[in-house]
Amino acid sequence: MTGSRPRIKSEDMLFRKQHAAVPPRAERPRQAHVWTSVHQLLWIETLLKLTAGAALVLAPLTAIKVLGLPPSANAFWPRLLGGVLIGLAAATFLEGATERGRGLGMAGLILINTAGGTVLAFSAAFGGSAPTRRGRLAQWSIVVLLFVLSLFEIAYL
Repeated sequence: MTGSRPRIKSEDMLFRKQHAAVPPRAERPRQAHVWTSVHQLLWIETLLKLTAGAALVLAPLTAIKVLGLPPSANAFWPRLLGGVLIGLAAATFLEGATERGRGLGMAGLILINTAGGTVLAFSAAFGGSAPTRRGRLAQWSIVVLLFVLSLFEIAYL
């Protein structure tokens, strides 16, 4: 012990942390994806939202009549709702498919904005847009803003 000082407990712990044999991330064993009741609920929710959204996008007025919902003068609002439901279904699918399970987060927002913007764009491009020039301008502005917002969100993923 001559010439050396005794190790302090915190130094000993620091030494152990620095020299611990931790395998690289690629070599660590992966945990199996656990199928829980939460995952089952997410899959059921995904299927319900996707089915309802597809019906409202593909045949909005027929879907309204079949479901007994209040009639709509045109197909714009039901189609828009269908697009949002498809976006929510995609985000819910992503949540159930990942192992982390921290909520919809940025990736879910990207899917929702992209689906809503796509339905609005198709509606505007194929005759379901607003009847006035101001309405068409507003609709296309929202489409552009949703896609630009999605690009910014992709940059921060």
